[in-house]
Amino acid sequence: MTVQNNTKLIKGIVVGIVPLTAIVIGFLNVPQPTSAAKERTNFKRTKVKSALLEEAPKPNTSAKGIELGSKIRYLGANLPEKAVKPGDEVSLDFFFEVIDNLDRSWRMFLHIDPTSQGRRIHGDHHPVKSKYPTNLWQKGEKLVDKHLQRIPASAAPGRYTIWMGFYIGDERLRINKGEKPNHDGSNRIRVGTLTITKP
Repeated sequence: MTVQNNTKLIKGIVVGIVPLTAIVIGFLNVPQPTSAAKERTNFKRTKVKSALLEEAPKPNTSAKGIELGSKIRYLGANLPEKAVKPGDEVSLDFFFEVIDNLDRSWRMFLHIDPTSQGRRIHGDHHPVKSKYPTNLWQKGEKLVDKHLQRIPASAAPGRYTIWMGFYIGDERLRINKGEKPNHDGSNRIRVGTLTITKP
């Protein structure tokens, strides 16, 4: 093979490699889905079908429309309308709308505070019985967190205020929209009240 032919061959290879290299570099520069986004997309929502709402919820509490971290909109709650007793297991339903995807798994805190005597009742938990962490919540979804709260046998009778929010360690998801008295300025939503009677 002559030198001239070799030169043509080399030029041909270079001409072919340059566009291919450009394609590869271009692909690498395209933002790839994060692991959180992949996990969210691949999650089988049939596992939590009962928590996903097709229609707007009808809460029996007045506080709603509060936004947390521009990610979650609180849509209200369903609380027991009758008084409960120490030892009872109480159903508390919290409704949310996902404004934007979250990349972290936030835990819900629940403070049931006496308005007079008694001690705080804690109900911290992961949403949807730990089956649907917030980092998997999909933008646009409406969902319900059905929480069963055991009232301690030692709970003092009286009226209690229910507060809730989201936290990771010492960090709380900030309330960025909503007016007092629907929240307390410490990133706690005022859900409503609960009355505990004597056993």
